[in-house]
Amino acid sequence: MMPASPPGNAAEQNGQDRFRRLHESMMDAFVEVAMDGRILDFNHAYRDMLGYSDDELRRLSYVDLTPSRWHAMEAKIVRDEVLPFDRSRVYEKEYVRKDGTVFPVELRTFLLRDLHGQPEAMWAIVRDITRRKAVEVALLQAKADAEGAAAAKSAFLANMSHEVRTPLSAIVGMTALLRRDGVSSQQAERLEHIEEAAKHLLNLLNGILDLSKIEAGKVELEADDVDIQSLVRNAVAMLGPRAQAKGLALETRVDPDLPALRGDPTRLLQGLLNFGNNAVKFTDQGTVTILVERVDSTPDRVLVRFTVDDTGIGLPPEQIARLFMPFEQADASIARRYGGTGLGLAITRHLAELMQGEAGAKSEPGRGSSFWFTAWLERAAGQPTVRSAAPTAPADQMDAERILARDHAGRRVLLVEDDRINQAVARQFLDHLGLTVDVASDGIDAVSMVAERGYDVILMDVRMPNLDGLEATRLLRALPNGESATVIAMTANAFPEDRLRCRDAGMDDFLAKPFDAKDLAAVLVKWLERRDADSAPGT
Repeated sequence: MMPASPPGNAAEQNGQDRFRRLHESMMDAFVEVAMDGRILDFNHAYRDMLGYSDDELRRLSYVDLTPSRWHAMEAKIVRDEVLPFDRSRVYEKEYVRKDGTVFPVELRTFLLRDLHGQPEAMWAIVRDITRRKAVEVALLQAKADAEGAAAAKSAFLANMSHEVRTPLSAIVGMTALLRRDGVSSQQAERLEHIEEAAKHLLNLLNGILDLSKIEAGKVELEADDVDIQSLVRNAVAMLGPRAQAKGLALETRVDPDLPALRGDPTRLLQGLLNFGNNAVKFTDQGTVTILVERVDSTPDRVLVRFTVDDTGIGLPPEQIARLFMPFEQADASIARRYGGTGLGLAITRHLAELMQGEAGAKSEPGRGSSFWFTAWLERAAGQPTVRSAAPTAPADQMDAERILARDHAGRRVLLVEDDRINQAVARQFLDHLGLTVDVASDGIDAVSMVAERGYDVILMDVRMPNLDGLEATRLLRALPNGESATVIAMTANAFPEDRLRCRDAGMDDFLAKPFDAKDLAAVLVKWLERRDADSAPGT
């Protein structure tokens, strides 16, 4: 090796010779550089990497081997990080070979000082990282491709939801209108079959879309107040009619010492209903019981278990594990007798895992089943309130309609809807409720009509041509007549993230298609009464 300073004696020369043999044997490239940039020494790996001869390298400066765009960065590293602290420094840059090709390298540098402590030279171990960079580029491309595929899938699911829900909304709406007009008992029975079929299709659609969103990693949990008692009451209200029709008792037991909690009430209710609907479906006599209890806690969180017990047909242990797989039933005979896709249990397991919990079941043939899931929920200060994210049992249709007819007849409503059939269905509903209705076919018409006159409520479809409902809401909020109007999203896009987008656009509430008269009447009563309360003297 050619040292930075000539050896003073034979012992030092022997040491230098041993060091030469050491760095010549290194697989990595090694170079010694003077502080003015001259190349003092190097090993064969460094020479071979660059393609120069020994004599050519010794006539070059270090900067001759580095593209000019790296000079300032490298000088700053040496000045600010290497010289003041005498420490090794690892960084990446590029080199230029003799043939002009540029390639990426990683350097680990070491500072040498003379007997007076002055910087004398630098050593560097140099690695060609071309292959590593190619892998990084490939990984980044794969990540971008995966994100693009996920975005495309998400867009497809949203479009699928819209395209299927829109005609379903028309079917459900027209069925309700026919029943309202008065029909024979035979016609009423046929309309009931149509309505049940539409609801079955809607449940199937919801399950498939939900599972697809979960598996695509597109489900985001909300953080709202969770009132466990209200959550269970809502579940009972929704399960009650089917349980009553089968003569089943529906019981609840909720730990009274649960603290105020925060989590995603919509997803908790969804999991509870998935288990509850299954329990009612597979129980012909006896009782379905909902239990909620604390199973663990920390200063910040509580692990809550939601359990649904039934006295139904039960299952052998070997079939339990399959139940939480998508599209699985216990066996073909059960699928034929009871129907269903097996999606509900799989979705509940995924939701529990998203909430850092688990899901499972115990069962015995002929002696019923117990299905449970757990969820970690944050502790909240004070008493929780029921948020709109957790749907409540809809108000009785006749009560809501009676209130509208008695207290709100003639109130102005703008219906913004581009689908001709759904436009006709919604208008007939609103006319029947005694409201004054104007219709806009897209967002542009809606903004223009709001600019001309005021409305108490604007029912806004979200996906429309020319100008969608989200952008239309943002624009009309800037108008004098639109700033205080109540805007209710009325959309076939029904994912939680759709609700969030509607809220962010300035909408006040969310009504998912397909809906019926009781849903529409209940939400109108809620917001018209709120508007009246807000405008009352002294408020």
